[in-house]
Amino acid sequence: MTAASHLVARLSAYRQSNVKYVGRRTRAEVLCLPIILTAFVMLSMFDDVAGLVSDDGVFHEQPCGFERVSARCGFMRVPQDHFALGGIKIQFPVVILSDPTVEAREPVAVVGGGGPGNSLNLEEDSVFYYRELFQEMFLERGHAVILMDQRGVGRAIPSTGCVEVVEHLQLSFAKVSDERREWDETRAVLLSCQRRLSQAGIDLRHYDTLHSAVDVEALRVALGIERWILYGVSYGGQLALEVMRRYSSSVHAAILDSPATHQFYYFESAGHLVDAAIERLFDTCKLDTTCRGRFPSLRANTLELLARLSASPVEVMLTHPYKFESYRFVMDRRRLSDVLFDALYDPANLATLPAALSDAHGGFYAPLTPFIRSFLRFQFDDSFGDGLAAATNCRDEVANSLYLAVP
Repeated sequence: MTAASHLVARLSAYRQSNVKYVGRRTRAEVLCLPIILTAFVMLSMFDDVAGLVSDDGVFHEQPCGFERVSARCGFMRVPQDHFALGGIKIQFPVVILSDPTVEAREPVAVVGGGGPGNSLNLEEDSVFYYRELFQEMFLERGHAVILMDQRGVGRAIPSTGCVEVVEHLQLSFAKVSDERREWDETRAVLLSCQRRLSQAGIDLRHYDTLHSAVDVEALRVALGIERWILYGVSYGGQLALEVMRRYSSSVHAAILDSPATHQFYYFESAGHLVDAAIERLFDTCKLDTTCRGRFPSLRANTLELLARLSASPVEVMLTHPYKFESYRFVMDRRRLSDVLFDALYDPANLATLPAALSDAHGGFYAPLTPFIRSFLRFQFDDSFGDGLAAATNCRDEVANSLYLAVP
């Protein structure tokens, strides 16, 4: 799956008793535990970043180092706290694509990779993909495309990622699932990450939608753009809406793709979303003559498979998505549900998932390994901004929903 499709959240130990397929909880959502929320206070300053920055509000251009893609690259330096004088500065990466052969029109700003916490992964391969993706849609029409990661995400400095959680997940997925144990372990790991971030001077109170919206506006001003078009996917849609609310005069138009708005509470809806996605897979197959003919009992067989995995998890061997060594994935009902949910972010998988599930029902799990590996590639991605995701979710969602984060 491409970086632009990686809008699915990370698994930890989400529980929701009234769902059939068991649900999911993002790694960052666990950080919303009240015990961790009370610890989101800056304990010290990080001198290495503070000493680097004295000229915030300026776009600093630097060589991209790309061989296949022509682009402008650089970063923005901004205050960690936009609403206080002085203080430390942070930076986030920016890549600008354009076609100089056509007349320039309003540029398009792609405001982050969704999540919140996902990176656009502004390396050459991903930027090449974005150029192909937006070539006909924007570039050929004169719209430059501005790609930016949120503060604390991807190659932003500092990173709010929790390498501790990645290490924990690599161990956890290789063992038989134990929800209570996983909850306790995850909480301890996240507390450790929170302490490390705070000791590095990262004040997570300033990593939220509001500060990210001010970052977007600061970038527009720094680039000398009068008005632009916002492009937001998933949580990026929510961020785009915040920019529109605060800086409407600078927004020519907005494209909101599957936006997760303030009225959408992922914590309360996660389990039902998993249900709905898997049911849509069944419905899509049923409506397709060929699929229905080959897999007439897809739904019944998948439910039987999930029940079997609940009672007896299976071990699936595959190649680790980053280390390229053998990795054992212990698959139970909950984990297979999350693998399917992740896979269904890409509509192309609707054509191959029925066969893979049919084989798995018969005890042959190898056809599921590409989907499991894609799922793990995201779970083990250390560019994810866990701290930003937690701070954003806690402020924007938990405080306004009925969700209780304590099991």
